[in-house]
Amino acid sequence: MKFLYILVIFSLFSCSKEQKKPKNLIPKQKMINLLFDMHLAAKSRNIKTLSNEKNPNYYPLIYAKYQVDSTQFKESHTYYLKNIELYQEIYTKLEDSISKLTKKQQKLVKKADSIKNANKKLKRKPIKKIDLKNLKKKHKI
Repeated sequence: MKFLYILVIFSLFSCSKEQKKPKNLIPKQKMINLLFDMHLAAKSRNIKTLSNEKNPNYYPLIYAKYQVDSTQFKESHTYYLKNIELYQEIYTKLEDSISKLTKKQQKLVKKADSIKNANKKLKRKPIKKIDLKNLKKKHKI
């Protein structure tokens, strides 16, 4: 029974320690941008690529873009996760960025739909091919 109490007390104190900053901590803004791209990559996994590849792994490309590796990302992510105020700040900014992108996308879709509907209303006829030989003969060109 004493062992159980000691284990509980030890675990409480180990959780209360402040997380040390990793030597190669990814700065907050860079982390926000990196997480933004990761969220986009996760959402686009079911979309085929131009080469008809399904479920491509974009994460190595994202790590390369931000010049980090997976270990650096995991250490930084763990640090921010254990410092809840920083993590909250990062995710609030991340949600704002995603929200702005969503609104922008909705505007583009609405604009494309309105153009499509306008074209349907006009019922444009295809342009007829012009016979240049007959045109030249008629106008003696």
